[in-house]
Amino acid sequence: MKTQNSGIIVTIKTLSYASSRDKNPKEEEIYYYGALTNIIQLDYSGRYKFVLFKCDWVDINRGFKIDNFDMTLVNFNYCQHSGNDICNDPFVFASQARKVLYVENKTQND
Repeated sequence: MKTQNSGIIVTIKTLSYASSRDKNPKEEEIYYYGALTNIIQLDYSGRYKFVLFKCDWVDINRGFKIDNFDMTLVNFNYCQHSGNDICNDPFVFASQARKVLYVENKTQND
């Protein structure tokens, strides 16, 4: 429902390199922010069941920032991974997601 808040966050651990010659990469966490649009349960003959969340994902390069009060701001006008392209998978396992609450900021224009 449009009246419900269905925000999620997924944390991914990745290796970060300073350059192509970097021999000591650092492990960092990247956060992806999304809004749940559909829930799908895959049932493989009753033996295995998996729940997937389909989401609208915020482009963390353009639609994400931390403000002066350390609040995370996300802008759903900048979405990615819509599922329109084979490389843009909008799904995540439900077990990977955590619920977050999004509040509209009426004072921000960007």
